[in-house]
Amino acid sequence: MRALALAAVLSAFLPHATLADAFEDGARAALAGDYAAAYAHWLPLAVAGDADAQYNLGNLHDRGLGLPEDDVVAMEWYRRAADQGVVEAMVNLGLLHELGRAGVAQDLAAAAAWYERAGAAGNGLAQFKLGEMYSNGLGVPQDFARAAEWYERAVRQDLASAMYRLGTLYAMGQGVELDVGLASELYERAEVTTCMIRGHEYEPLAMKTSRMSVFVGG
Repeated sequence: MRALALAAVLSAFLPHATLADAFEDGARAALAGDYAAAYAHWLPLAVAGDADAQYNLGNLHDRGLGLPEDDVVAMEWYRRAADQGVVEAMVNLGLLHELGRAGVAQDLAAAAAWYERAGAAGNGLAQFKLGEMYSNGLGVPQDFARAAEWYERAVRQDLASAMYRLGTLYAMGQGVELDVGLASELYERAEVTTCMIRGHEYEPLAMKTSRMSVFVGG
């Protein structure tokens, strides 16, 4: 709490240009593996309301990079970022709620709600996850038609896992009209597509090292 209070005081006196530079300085530190320095650069920004910095602080706490792992604090920063429209934060909140962690109880309904927000904003992973939840009745009523709709959105983003799942629905006529030919086409597309979703492992989307990118590291 003292760190947050100090950051709030400092941010009030830093000019806008300095705050902008601080994000880039934090990004360079993170790319160099100096996560403690990245945290120091991003904390005043996050307290001042910078959504990308808030997301990054959530990620550092989530992964335990440069500071102890803390799911509760991670979720707080993710929520602040998500409330400002950071889609990656919505996805990570969904993942935390779906799988549960040391400091976070499993809540499938909350996970589905976060995935729906991120999926509606165009995130392919969230769209695939929603397909899984509707297909299996996890946190939402089982609905193969809705599952097919979300899988189809994820397929448009070349997610092989979604191609397999949608193909299976067409092969079995669940939620869609039976179409073995289309199922076969989807399976074939999946075979040559590399973007797969890894089961039920917890792997949050990583931090941003620019205003447009997400750094897959740590």
